[in-house]
Amino acid sequence: MTLTQDLIDRERDAIKVDLQGIMLFGGVGDDNTTPLPSDTALGNETFRSAIDDFDNSVVNAITANLVITASENNGNDVEETAWFDLGAGGTMWMRFILTTITKTSDIQLFLDTTVTITVEEVVS
Repeated sequence: MTLTQDLIDRERDAIKVDLQGIMLFGGVGDDNTTPLPSDTALGNETFRSAIDDFDNSVVNAITANLVITASENNGNDVEETAWFDLGAGGTMWMRFILTTITKTSDIQLFLDTTVTITVEEVVS
């Protein structure tokens, strides 16, 4: 059997729509332990906010953007970031470790995460 390009495109587009519906909040924390697939929360969350922008204009990718303004999360180290479905608790979909940034009112952070989606037929 061979999958048609139309089916592959439809599956890719469905994944993009699904991600846009679940990557609704970005969070940061000050824990730099290695992320594991079993993680359900940031190591030590210090800030969470609704995403500022979501771009799905690229055919095989989505990008979520979170801005932490000069007045937010000051006095905290930012060493980890994650994407969630809810403003508190909820499901954490992905977690990343960053180079430490000590957040002050002189710093505004722009955190962009791009997820590339590849759908292909695997022949066994």
